[in-house]
Amino acid sequence: MKSQLINAPAMADGSSSATPHQIDPVPRSPSKKKAARDRRRPDPLALVWAPEIVAMLEAAPGMRPVAVFKELRRRHPEISQGVRRTLERRIQDWRTLNDPGCDTGLQQDDRRRQHITNTQMRAYAKLRQTNTVAIAAEKARFSPATAYRIEGQPRLPPKKKGPRDRRRPDPLAPVWTPEILPMLESAPTVRAVTVLKEIRRRHPEISQGVRRTLERRIRDWRSSNCSIHVAFFGQNHLSGQHIVDDQMRLEAESRETNSAVIAVEKDGARAATIHQIDAALRLASKNKGPGDRRRPNPLASVLNSVILSILRNMPAEGANAVFEEIVRHHPEISPEMRISLLRHVRAPSHEALPGQDHCPTIGFTFDFLRSAQQGLIRICDMPLQAQKHESISDILKFCRSGTPAQRNKALLALGVVFELPLSHLAKYSISSAASLHRWKARFLKFGFEKLIRAIPRTKLRFKDGEISAAVFRTLHEPPRLHGFPRTNWRQADLKRALEGKGISISVWTIRRAIRAAKYQWRKAKVVLTSNDPDYRSKVDRIKHILGSLGDDECFFSIDEYGPFKIRLMHGRKLCAPGEVPSVPQWQKSRGTLIITAALELRTNQVTHFYSEQKNTGEMIKMVNLLRREHKSMAKLYISWDAAGWHISKALGQHVEFLNGWAEFDSAPKIELAPLPSRAQFLNVIESVFSGMSRAIIHNSDFENASQAMEAIDAHFANRNEFYRLHPKRAGRKLWGQERSEAEFLEENNCKDPRY
Repeated sequence: MKSQLINAPAMADGSSSATPHQIDPVPRSPSKKKAARDRRRPDPLALVWAPEIVAMLEAAPGMRPVAVFKELRRRHPEISQGVRRTLERRIQDWRTLNDPGCDTGLQQDDRRRQHITNTQMRAYAKLRQTNTVAIAAEKARFSPATAYRIEGQPRLPPKKKGPRDRRRPDPLAPVWTPEILPMLESAPTVRAVTVLKEIRRRHPEISQGVRRTLERRIRDWRSSNCSIHVAFFGQNHLSGQHIVDDQMRLEAESRETNSAVIAVEKDGARAATIHQIDAALRLASKNKGPGDRRRPNPLASVLNSVILSILRNMPAEGANAVFEEIVRHHPEISPEMRISLLRHVRAPSHEALPGQDHCPTIGFTFDFLRSAQQGLIRICDMPLQAQKHESISDILKFCRSGTPAQRNKALLALGVVFELPLSHLAKYSISSAASLHRWKARFLKFGFEKLIRAIPRTKLRFKDGEISAAVFRTLHEPPRLHGFPRTNWRQADLKRALEGKGISISVWTIRRAIRAAKYQWRKAKVVLTSNDPDYRSKVDRIKHILGSLGDDECFFSIDEYGPFKIRLMHGRKLCAPGEVPSVPQWQKSRGTLIITAALELRTNQVTHFYSEQKNTGEMIKMVNLLRREHKSMAKLYISWDAAGWHISKALGQHVEFLNGWAEFDSAPKIELAPLPSRAQFLNVIESVFSGMSRAIIHNSDFENASQAMEAIDAHFANRNEFYRLHPKRAGRKLWGQERSEAEFLEENNCKDPRY
């Protein structure tokens, strides 16, 4: 046999072409060998070799055989794919005889790894006018893949560009040198925001949008021209003591030559602290006491003698009435003193504050609470009993600067401390009378700290996953299974059923859990239930299959979507002001579609096709398709709802026939796992249909059925590709488009009632 194989004729690539019946049983000497036999079949390349292939090789000697073969099949589609090896051998022989110095494959690979040049690009553009992409690329000495990429972006290789000039006029050019630079030279540390405000005050036509440009230019100017640098020296001192002293000293020195705002900016302090610095300077002065004023108080002579007496005689009157009464007795008080006098009137003194034996009026209560919100009440003016309260300073603080909820509770606490009637506080729009009584009891029992602290509302029972799952698991079961002679659930019956399972729950929690899931009561199309007497056994069987599903097994959820008409569909969209979208009630149909699809829960892949009707034949077609696509699996589980064509005898007989031939065909066995009757909400593929409908059909206007089919195919292809790159069992929401997680759970409602 060894000698026979040696004597077998060899092909051009070195492989033997002998077959078992062609081997000569008698060994022969080389001189007695037969001549080479003629071809037994016609040469498929004979008609195109000389006029086309040789012409391409002569035009581009380095052209790859694959590129030649593609171009040849484009011109002559009747040429078979099987002649590729023959073509490669002939091209190799032709190059050996006609072009011994041609580039080898290694040289071509080295050339393809290099970047293309401008010369190659120009040559390709010129050759492309008369040649195909592959031939022009080979002549230009780069790969066809690069040529196809160039077709999309026909540009020369990028070159380093110099800095471009400005495309719009500089808005700061007219004011930079004459105005901004003098400001920076006089106060180098002035903030850019202050400079911008001053420039915009002088030139209102300058936009606010130049702020970032101004900040960058000031930063660049300081880095190159400013000699003042901020230095930091670590110190150990009481918090705020030395920095206040430094700010006061620098403020006093800079006020001599600069304006107030520029001085504060120069010293590094904020403009809002200038009043605090002035007050600290007055307190730190040696010549003035802590209570001295810079100018005499014109109201000092009448404050104690007249104003307080008028307040005692007119406790229910407002501040304006008191001012008019004071001016009537003292004409020397000018109208300019009105604000200062109103401040004294609205800040109740020790004698005017509540807490006395007399009952305050509602008008005085309102003025008192308003003064507390404005921060005009001082602790030293309060009665001794109020001053000794442990939380009085915190109460006044939250009355002045707390959040709305904290402020309302602080005003209530202040009213309780001063024994104000709760009826007055309720009319002041703090809160309702019931809330005020509840807050008062909490304040008297636990103190102000517990009152002002917000009650955490994070541990709500309806947000607990186990409680919510138990509610919907019971809600999806027929009430008859729990002893209730009804077809729909009531909240009271649902509560009793859950308590029978050992779950203590209130009606309020059940209501909140159902509302959080967007369910609506007393509407059977939303709160779906099943009346199947074998509901529990069927659901337990499906859960057992999914719990023990192996790697060589698949579980499919199958259903149909449609039929639906191709027409202008309603939906939500982004509209311009004044635009009101509308959909005609009566439209001419542009076609009808029915989608038959299967979702594999282990790999999250969708298999679908389009049907003309919903019948047993389409289900048999889907079963055969899944059997062919998953031939390497051991078993296929198929689950669908209780529609008539899903449970037909013909379908069952066909499944039995396939299982009988499974071992002979090396195909998987098929096992049916039907859902309970009227339990569409358990069909997992319904959530995928809902996501597809929201993304494709919702707010659509396809011209015909072909456009709709292309969009649906692209949607499912993108979904399959996503889960192919990110493997995960069914259970993750598809880009937030699916109504519920594509997972078999009893508490899920996979079917969207709007589609």
